[in-house]
Amino acid sequence: MTNSNNNSYYDENTNYDDPCYRCTYNYIPHDIKRYQNIIPVTFSVEFDKKPLPVANENLVRCQKCLGYVNCYSTVVNPGYKWVCNLCNTMNEVLIPFQFKDKNFRSGDRFEYNSNTFVSSALTSKVYEIEAPDNYSFGTSRPPTLIFLIEVTSEANRNNLLSSVVNCIKESLANNDLDSRTRACFIFFNSCGYVLAKNDTMLVIDETIPKILPDEVFYSIKKDQPDNIFDIDYQNILDYFPSTTNQLNNILPVLYFISRTFRQGSIFAFISSLPNIDKSKIAVSSALYQNNENYKKVSQDLYLRNLGVNLFACTRQSLELGVLKVLTTSGGQLFHYSNYDGSEPVYTDKLYCDLNEIFNNRINYNCWMKIRLSEGCNLKALHGNFVQRKNGVFAYSNFSPSHAINFEISIPDKLETVYAQIAMLRINKEGIRSVRVFNIQLLTANSSTPTVEIFNAKQIIMALTFNACYQESLKKFSGGYYIDRQINSIVKEMKISSGGIINENIRPCISYALAMRKSIALRPDKHTPNDFRVFYIYLLSNMCFSTVDSIVYPTLINLLDPEPTVYSLTRTNLRDDSIYLMDAGITLFCYVGKNCTNLDCFNNPDTLISGLSLYNITSKNEFGNYMNNWIAYFNEGRLVKPKFVLVLEKESSNYLDVFRSYFYDDQMYNLPDIFTYENSLGN
Repeated sequence: MTNSNNNSYYDENTNYDDPCYRCTYNYIPHDIKRYQNIIPVTFSVEFDKKPLPVANENLVRCQKCLGYVNCYSTVVNPGYKWVCNLCNTMNEVLIPFQFKDKNFRSGDRFEYNSNTFVSSALTSKVYEIEAPDNYSFGTSRPPTLIFLIEVTSEANRNNLLSSVVNCIKESLANNDLDSRTRACFIFFNSCGYVLAKNDTMLVIDETIPKILPDEVFYSIKKDQPDNIFDIDYQNILDYFPSTTNQLNNILPVLYFISRTFRQGSIFAFISSLPNIDKSKIAVSSALYQNNENYKKVSQDLYLRNLGVNLFACTRQSLELGVLKVLTTSGGQLFHYSNYDGSEPVYTDKLYCDLNEIFNNRINYNCWMKIRLSEGCNLKALHGNFVQRKNGVFAYSNFSPSHAINFEISIPDKLETVYAQIAMLRINKEGIRSVRVFNIQLLTANSSTPTVEIFNAKQIIMALTFNACYQESLKKFSGGYYIDRQINSIVKEMKISSGGIINENIRPCISYALAMRKSIALRPDKHTPNDFRVFYIYLLSNMCFSTVDSIVYPTLINLLDPEPTVYSLTRTNLRDDSIYLMDAGITLFCYVGKNCTNLDCFNNPDTLISGLSLYNITSKNEFGNYMNNWIAYFNEGRLVKPKFVLVLEKESSNYLDVFRSYFYDDQMYNLPDIFTYENSLGN
């Protein structure tokens, strides 16, 4: 079990078992009108899951709907005409499509096109083509990486500055960003400071120039002059000694950035609650506060094509319900509770997250359009984005760790539904391209088993999007929404199957209870709001492969002769065993209180519950076996899970958190799985 190679190109002919999208319906039922009132038609697309080469081909579009030719389109011999599968319009091309095999025969349109033609647009469900010059959605100017770091007394207590600058330097050591990319360092407490190359600071006030001099920009390549690796970071630390400045005035600094920079990414590291002037955020019991100041600066940053990645490195509440709006245009949110920059367990996670961003396939200035078969309508799009006119959605930054989640309506008697997502963007190498993702949803035939029509995990994910919205309006209302919807689904299914819960729907009940007891939606007043907001962000934005593990973790016993996945009830925890539990962004290692086989650990006598580095395993056979499972759970993850060791013999918060994932049991005044199932559909 090894980590996947992110440099290999996507080949859908060898990846049928690794889908890039899923829908609540695997097939369209004949009575779709009846079902979609209770089960929304929702797609989750891992748009950038696999890398693709940017092809140098002509972009061919429909003259009516402006959709792009694709693997489901029909080409008419000898190749000068094609029929759009979205609107059935006949189109003509000046340069005919090139054939590679005119003798191939197949009734399946994708199979026929992929074996008959040369163009990647006709042979692949996902393709990316370099944008022509007349696509004026942005220039290929190099992006700027803006590092915005808090230097208040609270940040100093968390050792934020030293840990962040070290992680930035290490994670950029072998980056593959465009060599023209520039970096800038800005610090803030009661005011802001811009680092200049002569080891001085420019104070952000009315005297600072609107166009910053070259002295504040650094290269991110070691072989270029004035690079970030030659900065004397000790001088930065000396400039902000053990400060007693307790004031966090981040808002004017963000306004300054929005006026001064254009196209790039902001990496904001914050430890304390903004507490002065217009930056001040009131402490509230509500999940979200409507703060016009932060909404306004978020809009200004978007208009300058600046995406904000927010790193909450904190030991206190930050009211993320307000600060999260900064990430609206496609940025990512990271939350490090009880952060201590002097401890490797925290800095290792921060380094991994930064390294993943810098070396991943980030895209800038993205414009997206979703086109559907005639008669279908786009009802909702979920996640971080900015809505523009004419059904266009925009992202200052778009990360592969984010999914595109959307809901549509389907009319009666439509045999096949097509959806096409097209995104215009500029990649980190400065190449302007159009990536096109095509989806086909077929009607179920008379022999299709009902069990194959629905996708249980995607159904709950679809309900979760709406539940998270309800939760943002009123705390604890999201869970009640899940209860109402799953009850309606079970009731409808019982009616259609003579009072019996079909096996295809039964998993929905378990998943619904898991979501009901999740950190985002559980009816527990002691769960901090920042944790709720962070998990709502994860559920609404992250790829479904990550979300699935967050909501319904995988539990295995490392001492089993054969690997077995256990249901999440505490009766399955033996006190003489060692378990791994994959919870998406956290990987737990649970050691029973009577376990004596601890050979997988380097120093078993010194084990304590808490965050841990992955290198605690030994080099023997048992340790290698455990490492293989750890590698398996980390494989393909765009956000590396933190590793938490839980010892049953110790009473700790980590033990409580671990047990809170066991949704099959009764907790938070919510029933166990059997009681919950019996209460539904009556």
